[in-house]
Amino acid sequence: MVVVSLLSLLRAACAEQFTSFTRSTDTISLLGNVTFANQATYEATVLLTSTFYVTGESEIWDSWQRAVQDTHFRIEDGGTLSAYAFPVNFPNEFSAGALVTGVWYDLAYVYDGSQERLYVDGDLLASRPGSGNIGIGPGNIMTVGAIFRDGGIDPSFQGDIKSLRVSNIARYSGNSYTPTFGDFTSDPSTLLLYDFDKVPTGSTIISDLSGHGHTGTAGTGFTGATSPTFGVVLLPGDANLDDKVDFSDLVILAQHYGQPGDWTDGNFNGDPTVDFADLVILAQHYGQSTNASQVGPASTAVPEPFSMPSLLLLAGGLLRWRRPSPRGITGPTNRMVSCILDPGPAANPNGAASTVSRNCST
Repeated sequence: MVVVSLLSLLRAACAEQFTSFTRSTDTISLLGNVTFANQATYEATVLLTSTFYVTGESEIWDSWQRAVQDTHFRIEDGGTLSAYAFPVNFPNEFSAGALVTGVWYDLAYVYDGSQERLYVDGDLLASRPGSGNIGIGPGNIMTVGAIFRDGGIDPSFQGDIKSLRVSNIARYSGNSYTPTFGDFTSDPSTLLLYDFDKVPTGSTIISDLSGHGHTGTAGTGFTGATSPTFGVVLLPGDANLDDKVDFSDLVILAQHYGQPGDWTDGNFNGDPTVDFADLVILAQHYGQSTNASQVGPASTAVPEPFSMPSLLLLAGGLLRWRRPSPRGITGPTNRMVSCILDPGPAANPNGAASTVSRNCST
């Protein structure tokens, strides 16, 4: 029996715009620096599409200058939330938890001069003692996403982000608070603020809504830097990012089935491998589009509800396509996918099952 985790299916299309970081080199270079004393809060509303990072960590926000400043908010391999406010508790970062993919989180790090705390969705995740002022670097580098530091590139987190706020006060205390789950607001204690869900499609610039002028420029800062995508809705199953889930995406998934991969290889739930759970996600959204004019023909759209027998046929077809064919068929054809995705003739009106057989092999 095939079991698919419910968490792997939760990443549904969202009506809101947001900014998507899909590559390890996606970055936004920020002007200037932020200045702390002995208090700080970093917070972000994010959805992860991967918790697997070969480098062991990935950046949401970072402001760094060697041996002077190291203030950052990260996702470590396995989904661990991590933050640092050098030299508080040097050299040990503050890490806890195991976040999953496909869920919007309200994340926060708080330092109040005597204690560090991590919160997820308003609930206290972990705390530890800490003291002293936070270091400030006059020649720092500050980014959202990937950053070049310590002689190499620390990769970007993989996922979507709605809002990011950094403040010079400890905004939250105790065991819980009411989370925002959306856009943060600015006040006199806000050092920088970005609402990523309000940036127009195709933009390369994001404004700092705190009023401090930390304007962000996408795709700059180091050789090989790439831009995250502003103002889009990432449709589950859309491997080639053309705003529709169709035969091309199925081919991509088939080519990478059983192998390590990222979103553009057909890995839609962010685990290390393109597998059956990703196939379920694609099947559930097959024929859908974020642009009504791009929806494919009815003959290739998955009927609602999508039946498990049809899904298993699709899985079997994928595995067949990966094996060499004695007749020289090297990949799926439109006829094959239409046959697999079509549930077949309906039951007879008198309730008897259809006896019509179908051959999906050619």
